Parts: sequence; structure tokens; C-alpha cells
Amino acid sequence: KLDLTYPGYISSKATLLTALGNKVIFAGDNFAPGYGEIWVSDGTQAGTIALERFQPTISNNGPVYAMAEMNGYVYYGVVAGNNKTQIRRTDGTPGGTSLVYEFTSYTSAPVPALFKVINGVLYFDMYDQYGAGNDMIWRSDGTTAGTYMLRDLGTEYFAMGYFMGVGNNICFMPGKFSNSGSTLF
Repeated sequence: KLDLTYPGYISSKATLLTALGNKVIFAGDNFAPGYGEIWVSDGTQAGTIALERFQPTISNNGPVYAMAEMNGYVYYGVVAGNNKTQIRRTDGTPGGTSLVYEFTSYTSAPVPALFKVINGVLYFDMYDQYGAGNDMIWRSDGTTAGTYMLRDLGTEYFAMGYFMGVGNNICFMPGKFSNSGSTLF
């Protein structure tokens, strides 16, 4: 049992637990009144620390949305203090925690979700819930240049399931608003 303490920490709620070697990376205080942290733990009290805190001024149900391990890092989607959505990564140390990509072309903070690593590439959905209402399929190889949108699903489709690797391709099946059906992409 670990006692999670951090200045201003509200509860012991931990979400999005993701293994990274012999450590676990998780979101703490996520979905509390608009802020949260990224934590790392080796299973001991002394080895459990907060790596980052996010406190955006808008509320999208909490600042930390999704996590996945890829190539020795845990990648996570957050709404940062500047109200911009970011993809960040950590190797489990404060010095190894950094920004990968910031979504600057939106007037609202889109929500990153459905993180899935396939063949060393992170695929995810971005839902612009307060802007155009579009779901957009993105990918990242862990670099800024290698993070880009693959397809804008517009307002006709919505992401509803995870991605699956099939050979050198990825597949996903979004729902269709007009007839409650699905289409394989």
C-alpha cells in the first residue's frame, strides 16, 4: 500500500496504470476539479513520485486522457496549463519527461483517446468535442515530425473502437451517425 502525497493532492485515485519496465506510470487526481498529475512508482513509497502536474483552466473531464507504452517510454495525452492538448512522453524520470507534439490549430482542447501501439507506432483518435465535433485519426512515431493526422472522419463518423494491426496496415471501425452502422477503414 502506497500513501500518495503531493502538495494539493486530493485523493488516492490512480487511473490509466501503464507498465514501463519494472515501474508503473499512472495519472493521479485525474478527473478531479480540473487537474491531475503523471506519477511513477517502483512499488515503494520512496520510489513513488509525481513527474508532472497539469491544471488547465477549461474542463474537459480532467487533463490526462490516455496512456500507452512504446519503445521505452509511456506516451500520454493531456490538456496542459495553456489549454492546449499535447502528446507527451516519459521514461519514468523527471529529466526524461517531455513534450512530443502540441495541437495548436484548434480553438478548443480536443480529447486524445484510444491509444494503440502497432509496429512501433502510436495510433489514436482526437475528438474535437468543443470545436467542429470531428473525430480525427492520428499517428506518432514519438517525434514531432512523425506525429500527424491520417484521416479526418468529419462529423459523419465517430471513433468507437481500438485500432488493429493487419500486416502493414491498420484497421479501425468507426460508427456512422446517420444510421448507427459501422464502416471498416
